[in-house]
Amino acid sequence: MAEDEKDERDESPDAVPEELHSGLSFAFLVVLSGGLYLAWWQYLLWRFLRDRCGMPVRPAVRAAVNAFFPVYAFSMFVYPMAFSAKRGRAPDFSAPLFAGAYVLFFFLPLLGGEHVAVLSLLSLLRLVPCLPLLEIHRFLAVSAGVPTREVRFASRSDLVVVLVSLVLTAAVWLLASASALPAGLGAAG
Repeated sequence: MAEDEKDERDESPDAVPEELHSGLSFAFLVVLSGGLYLAWWQYLLWRFLRDRCGMPVRPAVRAAVNAFFPVYAFSMFVYPMAFSAKRGRAPDFSAPLFAGAYVLFFFLPLLGGEHVAVLSLLSLLRLVPCLPLLEIHRFLAVSAGVPTREVRFASRSDLVVVLVSLVLTAAVWLLASASALPAGLGAAG
């Protein structure tokens, strides 16, 4: 009977350690993936809040929606902060201010014009308001007694996300180059 209980426990979410990143590795992964890692990280954060804090959410839906339009930006900052306050950690940042900064950096490329490339790079600054959430995630995991694992650089799933983003970026670049090539040849002739 004890062996059956052990097998059940090993398959539960409690048996899987929560992966925690440093701010530096998080920032590196966001920049290297062109911002796609933010959507993956948001999925992981929402999943943690659902599994470990009992928040009734669908992590994949929230992360996917937030990747295209930051509908859940405010709740992404408020709920983790509220859960940490219940466990004794005083808020050390303003959730509305950080959510506003996230939304501002999200929509920065829409200013467009001739500086759209620079504005797109600046939109990666969305990672900055998320940095305090890394510490709140760490606090919530430790205070809940969840087994944790410090990720020095990147886990296997992180590298898959970065690889997929690099492949997608290369495909978009090749498609854009291919569509621009005939127009360039026509203008030269």
